[in-house]
Amino acid sequence: MKRARVLLVEDDASIRRYVGMALGDLPLDLVEAGTLLEARLALAGGSWALLLIDLMLPDGSGLDLLAELQAAPTLRGEARIVVLSAGVSSDVRERVMALGAWQVLDKPVALAALVGCVAQALAGPDPDSAAAAAAAAAAAAAAPSTEFTLPRGDVSPAMARAAAIAAHFAGHAGLYDSFRAASVAQFDADVAEADAACLRSDVAALRRQAHNLKTVLLLIGAEEASAQARALERAAAGATAITALLPLWQTLRAAVRNLR
Repeated sequence: MKRARVLLVEDDASIRRYVGMALGDLPLDLVEAGTLLEARLALAGGSWALLLIDLMLPDGSGLDLLAELQAAPTLRGEARIVVLSAGVSSDVRERVMALGAWQVLDKPVALAALVGCVAQALAGPDPDSAAAAAAAAAAAAAAPSTEFTLPRGDVSPAMARAAAIAAHFAGHAGLYDSFRAASVAQFDADVAEADAACLRSDVAALRRQAHNLKTVLLLIGAEEASAQARALERAAAGATAITALLPLWQTLRAAVRNLR
């Protein structure tokens, strides 16, 4: 059976890892692009069954890529497009749909929802392909899961772990533990990039780091740190000088370091 080719356009290494882990049992070959330039090169190099596109990228917006694909149908080919991004407003959602997106998934997307969406996107006229995709999606959602509500007040690491596994990983504790370990290891590079953005007074780069961190932190159950990242992102959206953002970054930085 021919395997589908899927292009993931996503700058954050931890999110790329999460998507790769989630889709590991589907009959597809996943290729990653971390920038618009890499995505354009990949699109020019062959046909694709599905494009998973983030909107906030280091060298521009995924909206620009969607507009290019709409203007050049042969470049897109038969590929369906799923936008995978955090904080998509209703206006932006309407815009991406008008530009040809098939679905929009809000980060952090739960594992079962991501697998189900991709399986549905790839299910075509080939009955064997459709059956394999549907079986993999069902398997991803079949792990035991229970309702888990966090109590008010302080939350222990064990409670946060259990809540994250139930909310985002469809009960797959092994996948959660693997993703968390890899994400914590990635935090050193994330912090270094944010520190460098502060040193060069690059507000946009610091905002992008906060944007990415808020999703990864929420996926691993660090809700307070995720809220701090969200606050920094919002503040950076309206800031012109880095100095006003430094206290927020230092607070988030300490929270990320404490997750080791």
